[in-house]
Amino acid sequence: MKCAITTARQSFDKHGQMILQFEEAYTEYLTKFGYQLYVLPAKSDLAAISMIQPHLVLLPGGGDIPAHYYDSTVEVASQTDRDVMEMHLIEYAISNKIPLLGICRGMQMINGFLAGKITRDTFDKHPVGVNHVIRDIQSGREYEVNSYHRDIIQPCSLAKALTAIAVDSKNRHIEAFIGVEHHMLGLQWHPERSVEIDTGKDISRELLTNFFAKGE
Repeated sequence: MKCAITTARQSFDKHGQMILQFEEAYTEYLTKFGYQLYVLPAKSDLAAISMIQPHLVLLPGGGDIPAHYYDSTVEVASQTDRDVMEMHLIEYAISNKIPLLGICRGMQMINGFLAGKITRDTFDKHPVGVNHVIRDIQSGREYEVNSYHRDIIQPCSLAKALTAIAVDSKNRHIEAFIGVEHHMLGLQWHPERSVEIDTGKDISRELLTNFFAKGE
């Protein structure tokens, strides 16, 4: 097994104590590709992380991104410690040439960190929890995938360091991207969730298999 590191959703209990919430499905899913996933504390020492020598950095879904990553004034549920940690991890992955995978919120974090912008969408245009069709840009093939995000990346707001590889068939929002120079993959849907439909599973497996192969 190769080692992968990740973060978790940050919240607080009634006593003001920080709580990390993590979906075990990520661990189970990455195991299929030969990765053992370790969840980092919200405040972690990068020097100690480097001693782990991870083969993959995963930025998972869950919650809003930093307010300054949006293209308009947006009210967000802040996860400050997690945000700072993930910014460090993106930088760490780039500097050490480690594959970087972003899922849903993680994809948006990568785009924002690289000077792209995020748009807060309205539910009538892109309803949360409703499957939708995406189109593979290179092949033109269409797939149905799940959708659990209220924020989107418009084509004009994609960071220059990234290249779109899949878009929403109807609204043309960016649904997947790769890095131009750095080894990155961003997926707006959740491939790890059991509700994923067959066509979505197909493109997820194909994209991730190719992504991991290039990182070996």
